[in-house]
Amino acid sequence: MSNVWNVHLQDGGSAQIRLSQVHELVSHVQAADNGQIADLVGGDFNCTPDSPLYEELSNSLGPSVQQLSGAHPFVTWDGLSTKPGAGETLDHIFVRARGLFQNLQAAPRVVFEAASLKQRLSDHLGIEAVLNLGRGPSLAGTLSSPRATSQLPAVATRQVSYAVRE
Repeated sequence: MSNVWNVHLQDGGSAQIRLSQVHELVSHVQAADNGQIADLVGGDFNCTPDSPLYEELSNSLGPSVQQLSGAHPFVTWDGLSTKPGAGETLDHIFVRARGLFQNLQAAPRVVFEAASLKQRLSDHLGIEAVLNLGRGPSLAGTLSSPRATSQLPAVATRQVSYAVRE
């Protein structure tokens, strides 16, 4: 089981206000403990992968699905512009593991594209990520978490598909 968090952080404003939003989000995610194996935190963070705010999110929540895949960030917001090169990467999905994983993989892609701008639902594109969360055995040879179901084999794989749309 995984918890899914969908957020939309403020665009603009002071860096202190935006950082306080991140700290509040991280506090809620860390406090929520209901036996989940991971927290998936996605949405419109209104920050690019090279920003200090993104670095804070990644350090506090875990890697983004684009970091996990090794893929270069792709445009998730284009302001409905048709100009080549327009847009930024503002939407992300972060994965906060709640245990040890032998195999943590992600395959993100853009979704909610349309043939014409009139058919688009938003000035943001969605991110869909298929995650493979493979639990590995601990050093003692048992599952790494007592939360895992006793019927699971030593390596269990769970696929999660999560789409973010603004």
